[in-house]
Amino acid sequence: MRILLLFILAISGIFAEKPVVKAVAATTAAPSPGVFRHYFPTTEIALPASYPFIQPQKMRFAGNGLQIDVFARSFAQGQPAYIEIIKLKPAESDPYIYFEGKQIRLTRYPWGFRGLFAISPTIAAPGWKKFKVQYAGKTDEYRLFIQKVNFPVYYSTMYIPAIANNTEVTKPDTAAFIQRCQEKKNRIFSRVNADTFSNRLSFPRDLYRITSPFNAKRVYQRYQMQGKKAVALPSQFHFHTGLDMYAKWGDPIFAMADGTAVIAENMFYEGGFTAVDHGNGIFTMYMHQSKINVREGQFVRAGDLIGLAGATGAATGSHLHVSLFIDWVPLDPMGLLSLPIRN
Repeated sequence: MRILLLFILAISGIFAEKPVVKAVAATTAAPSPGVFRHYFPTTEIALPASYPFIQPQKMRFAGNGLQIDVFARSFAQGQPAYIEIIKLKPAESDPYIYFEGKQIRLTRYPWGFRGLFAISPTIAAPGWKKFKVQYAGKTDEYRLFIQKVNFPVYYSTMYIPAIANNTEVTKPDTAAFIQRCQEKKNRIFSRVNADTFSNRLSFPRDLYRITSPFNAKRVYQRYQMQGKKAVALPSQFHFHTGLDMYAKWGDPIFAMADGTAVIAENMFYEGGFTAVDHGNGIFTMYMHQSKINVREGQFVRAGDLIGLAGATGAATGSHLHVSLFIDWVPLDPMGLLSLPIRN
């Protein structure tokens, strides 16, 4: 399942040959994604003027000495959600909380606990979903109503040479490069490190314009060369695990949140590829860059310039593909910008 998710992640755009990207040191004078403003008392967010900020929905549960607040741009398929837990009565034990049977990783603060979790795009909806809370020797259950989303479907078949020409992809050198890229992604994205989120978030561009939405279903044409003849193969489809944003060649790309750059190199499908680890199994990813402005292991802050847009890897034209994953679950990255994350 993990390998399948990462393969789907890789084929995020449309192919065009461009120069190989090399990581370089970060520049000192970076353009801005927007002014950091307090959209919540505890959280600052940098947004371009063209982005319409969306207040999150909120649910509160209380019982057994705990107050639990849950936030999401909408409680719907494909959204990241944020949870805060405050102890109303002192107890030596820490709370453990599960959403649909999966434990939510929590970070302790003087005021309580926080965490992010995934409302999967494939979760059965509409319907009530369960939280289970274990605390002070007791177990409580609460319910959260999740809405169904009608994700878009592209009915026309897309011609993408990187995927279409099976003869090229299976060449030994190309196949070996794809395999090396896949092995590194498997290794990096299986790690769970400490939470690095601060109370700052940032839009990944200085302009808001979506060119391909999250979780859209795409159909791809395939063929195989037999001599000089192209022989058609069965078409394939996948779900777009991020979203594409309009960007001209060389336009700035910004980190959405604090974290460590764990990939900063050229890969076959992603082109110029930066992945930022935010801890607790949460990653944002930025693809098709013409220039990478960070190195692996470098800590970046929300709003830092991490690269420049391009059309490298699987892309026909310049744009930014940005993804958000929590525990291997792809989510709409714009949902992150409605969460009141605090320290």
